[in-house]
Amino acid sequence: MRQWFLGLAVTVVAANAAFPADDAKAILNKAAAAYGSKEDRAKYKGDKTSYTGDMVMMGNTISIEGTNQTTAGKTRSDLEMSVGGQKVKIKQVCNGDKASVVLTLNGMEMKPPVGDAELSELKLTGYMAEIMTLDPLKNEKRFTVKALPDEEVEKKKVAVVEVTVVPLNRTLKLYFDKETHLISMISRQGLIPGNQEGKQGRLDTMLSEY
Repeated sequence: MRQWFLGLAVTVVAANAAFPADDAKAILNKAAAAYGSKEDRAKYKGDKTSYTGDMVMMGNTISIEGTNQTTAGKTRSDLEMSVGGQKVKIKQVCNGDKASVVLTLNGMEMKPPVGDAELSELKLTGYMAEIMTLDPLKNEKRFTVKALPDEEVEKKKVAVVEVTVVPLNRTLKLYFDKETHLISMISRQGLIPGNQEGKQGRLDTMLSEY
């Protein structure tokens, strides 16, 4: 049973209308100032999020709940659901280049192998703790940044910065609200949650209510 649940996201449609792009460093500097002082940003070591929702699996809608925890280079995801009357728990842990998955089905533990694609997803999640504080993006050995043409997200004009995680050779896009300079959306290509065949697609995560 091969499942992937990290990176659960709300997908939206970003308009393709192009606007002149600002310099990437200028965009990030404005965003950093909007998030607070450098000292305050340095206090952010990671986060823990809880979620509940529904997902479609093999034509059936299944209720899920879980937590994601992230610090620099480390991630842990715990998910619970009921499938066909059976209680299923999935724990995914990544520490640097090491990762493990523990699947518990009605109290019985199994440890399926972690494929290259799953490991890459877990490692990318570990980098998010650094990316979200913005300051580490100045480290060119770990990240490169490039401004893209402005777009619109939910009818609001946004500045777009493409971030490449150098050690993983993975890219993602940060969308910054042009008025508040805060991140309104994160977009990347990744494994589609719950897909049985390991297919990839665009995953958009919306941020709001700062």
